[in-house]
Amino acid sequence: MKSSLTRMVFTGLFSLFATSAAAVFLYLLPVLAYIGYQSQIPDILIGYALGAFLFSIAGTSFGLFTKRPALYGLIASIALAVILTLAYRMTGITNYSDLIIGSFASQSFAVFFTALFQYFRSERRKIAAALVSAVVFTLLNIVIFLAMAVAYLDFGQAYLPNIVFYLEALCAVLGLAVILMFLLRRPQAKPS
Repeated sequence: MKSSLTRMVFTGLFSLFATSAAAVFLYLLPVLAYIGYQSQIPDILIGYALGAFLFSIAGTSFGLFTKRPALYGLIASIALAVILTLAYRMTGITNYSDLIIGSFASQSFAVFFTALFQYFRSERRKIAAALVSAVVFTLLNIVIFLAMAVAYLDFGQAYLPNIVFYLEALCAVLGLAVILMFLLRRPQAKPS
């Protein structure tokens, strides 16, 4: 597979994974419980989009400029998740800006997922291609989240655990398919 096509496949796949992780976070904090109120939707979307973009840029930096991007991305994601979750939980929901913090926190693991897919690159570091895939990652992340939110609203703000579960199941199936595809594509060692 060509390098640019591989990058875009991983961008889409890890965007789905990041959205799935964010959905669990949004459900557990809880931030999604407030998505039914029209006046609070913009704040949730602002925090979500800002987190997706800033954390994907951070993950891109780890993927391009470190030797162990998965490790650094995971450490950064866990630290961000803990710090931002504590900040969100300490204030509670007192105003709409708290929802920005909660939805921003949900994107913490975008650093890890972006670091993973940015590490799969050609020999030369292509910063422009990495930035384009970070923007695509952010946009896909937002579109998948909006689709999930629309489904939640269409069901009359019910079945949220089911929606999150189906998203997680889809991620598991796609992740397994990609792992199998790469295992089957590995070149066989030549007998000596």
